[in-house]
Amino acid sequence: MNLPFCTILKIPEFNELVYQNRWREALDRLLETNNFPEFTGRVCPAPCEGSCVLGIIENPVSIKSIECAIIDKAFEEGWMVPQPPQKRTGYVRNISLSLSATSLLRLLA
Repeated sequence: MNLPFCTILKIPEFNELVYQNRWREALDRLLETNNFPEFTGRVCPAPCEGSCVLGIIENPVSIKSIECAIIDKAFEEGWMVPQPPQKRTGYVRNISLSLSATSLLRLLA
């Protein structure tokens, strides 16, 4: 079954944390399900925003901009620090798979 990437995100949870001005916790929650929010927040066409049920009565939740705000604040505050891998790994030809595989392998190392 093909599900959009956004279906596994904890969107209501990190939105609530941002609303409560708990940015560091929002970052931690976002990173639980998204290894690359600095990319997905900018590149994803955000089909989830168009299907947000809140859009029936008012503007839908702007998931993409909230995700960008969280990751931008994380870089500004120094919470996101590049972590080069300690070990060399093989590569996967597909760039998306390669990035995901490298990220997961780094967690296992």
